[in-house]
This record gives sequence, structure tokens and C-alpha cells, in this order.
Amino acid sequence: MKEFQYIYPKNSQSVPLILGEYNGKALLYAGGTDALARMKEGINRPEQVVNLKAVEELNYIKEDSDGLNI
Repeated sequence: MKEFQYIYPKNSQSVPLILGEYNGKALLYAGGTDALARMKEGINRPEQVVNLKAVEELNYIKEDSDGLNI
């Protein structure tokens, strides 16, 4: 697996700024094992991995009239 920089955004507003800064070379990661498997197989070779798990305002499960939002 290629080496990459791990980034921990502090809030949801910083995520688009980070993605813009790395111009399509970053991978959003929210705990999905599929992302790690794809990196190990060389399918994805990001230069940066942006870990969304630490962004509190993105950590929710809500049900409304449109359905379930995770």
C-alpha cells in the first residue's frame, strides 16, 4: 500500500477546504472497511486520507419523513 498523509478535520466546514487544497487526491474515510481494502489492492491510491469519524456534527443517525439519514 502506498504511503499517505492522515488528516483529521476539526469540523464539517473544514472538509471542503481540505478537499479543495488536495485537488482530488484525498480519500474521505468514515470507518468503511471497503476503503482500506481498495487501498490495499491498489484500486485507490490517495495521497491523503481524510478521517471523518472525528467530526462530531457528522456523527448521527436521524429518521425523518424522507427516511433514515446516517
